[in-house]
Amino acid sequence: MFLGQPKKGTFACLNCICCSSIIKGNTTIRAVKECVKEHRSNIRNFKSGTATDTTVSIHFHTERHNLSQLKWMILNKVNMPKGGGDIRQILSQREAYWIKTMDTMLPRGMNDHWSLIPFL
Repeated sequence: MFLGQPKKGTFACLNCICCSSIIKGNTTIRAVKECVKEHRSNIRNFKSGTATDTTVSIHFHTERHNLSQLKWMILNKVNMPKGGGDIRQILSQREAYWIKTMDTMLPRGMNDHWSLIPFL
């Protein structure tokens, strides 16, 4: 399922077309395009033990993949709650749901943590 243009308040996932698997899912209140640029930069400038040392950049470095093999899509759009509410909590709940549903925790995927705290 593809939900169109990058927007704020979304759950986007990255995948590696060589491995045919979803490698990372995450929520963001920033524009998705900014997050994808950040991942691409980390892959391009990967150096162990620095800020570019992320699960996604490690995967691409160790598997010797290139940037053209990184794809992304938006799975879920979360609307701002009417009458208030915590958009970050709602996004964190969606993140936990999608990570569990898509089974993207290490070693099968690239998510290194998830939490039930947003549901409490």
